[in-house]
Amino acid sequence: MLAGKRKVTIIARDAAVRRSLAFALDAEGYQVSAYPDIVASFADKRQLTASCTIVDDDTLNDSLSDAELIGALLPPVVLLLDPHRRFSKVSTAGVVLKPYLGQAVIELVSEVCGDSAL
Repeated sequence: MLAGKRKVTIIARDAAVRRSLAFALDAEGYQVSAYPDIVASFADKRQLTASCTIVDDDTLNDSLSDAELIGALLPPVVLLLDPHRRFSKVSTAGVVLKPYLGQAVIELVSEVCGDSAL
């Protein structure tokens, strides 16, 4: 567990994905806020203090506007990506390919947040 809770934002259209990720991250000591889309996350000021943002590619389309929205998120951004999709316009701190295992997400979040206690 982490000594001080780091804040992680989850953006995923599927409520089950949000709950699953939130459960796994909470169990590791992270404070989690979850949203169904990027626009909803911008409406909540908690997103501004996140140490990391996880974005499921199902919330994105291939338009430049999504790449711009991701660019507006506070870094670092971890993208959960279907191996058959490409987002060449999107800059991220890391990618976890689907189907993902919770531990792979936790390890990458820990790495990009600078947490070595996990």
